[in-house]
Amino acid sequence: PDPGTRDPLWSRGLGDVYKRQLQKCLTLNVAEYTKRLLAVDIYGNWMAFSLGGKIDGMNEDDNRALTSWYWYDWANQAFALTVGTVLGGQLITRYFNLATGGSSEIAGFNVTGTSFYAAVLGLSMVFVAISSPILGAIADRIRIKKKIVWIYTLVGVVFTAFMGVAPHLDANSAYRLLAFCFLMGQIGMAGGNTIYYAFMPYLAEQNQMEKVSSWGFAYGFAGGSLILILHLIVLVTGAFGLTDAYGPWTLTFAFVTTSLWWLGSVSYTHLRAHETREDRV
Repeated sequence: PDPGTRDPLWSRGLGDVYKRQLQKCLTLNVAEYTKRLLAVDIYGNWMAFSLGGKIDGMNEDDNRALTSWYWYDWANQAFALTVGTVLGGQLITRYFNLATGGSSEIAGFNVTGTSFYAAVLGLSMVFVAISSPILGAIADRIRIKKKIVWIYTLVGVVFTAFMGVAPHLDANSAYRLLAFCFLMGQIGMAGGNTIYYAFMPYLAEQNQMEKVSSWGFAYGFAGGSLILILHLIVLVTGAFGLTDAYGPWTLTFAFVTTSLWWLGSVSYTHLRAHETREDRV
């Protein structure tokens, strides 16, 4: 179909659209065809995305900025999966229950390990919900999105690494340290993500946003899953027999490598994403 056509896809018939596009693809050589992923927006306009999420026809600087945005998601999803989903809640609950015998009276409430963890998680979300609109409004007027993301990232990285100390402490100290570091790490991850999404309108054209968002999710899922698999192998095997399975040192390894994965990936890309539409060439 004509790339300039704005008729809704369903008004032309899905089969005809794909038949025409297939005929067009057959005119490409094999190398050119295999390096492309072809997508269609809701208006029937075809957009070509190279493997890795780059947009065909967009200049190299803009594609580099786009790829940098993808890699940020690759980086911080290590925390989301390993710490936020697998280890954080389990360990905070476990150490709290060990330290208190299963429950404790706090401010007139009977608090269990599960409810204590929920309160810590909720507190971090409240902080992000209050601070992000304020920081976002400032960032929309002043070019400081990258600086804000870096601050959130460093906060998350530092406190995630400190979580690795907790397994070597007594239960009473461990749950307190874990709770505080998890709170700060969650703020770093969630707060950084909120500002991270503010870059999207400046990365590509409006009709490409769904595809860009999907590639960002794919990078994040791949990065977080890859490091999580490594952590699970080390935890289950006790670092291949070097220490106890699920022991203090394997937990320390998981927290510290999550921190390094997060910092290293962000440092590598240095977040080249555009802060304003004027940054695009």
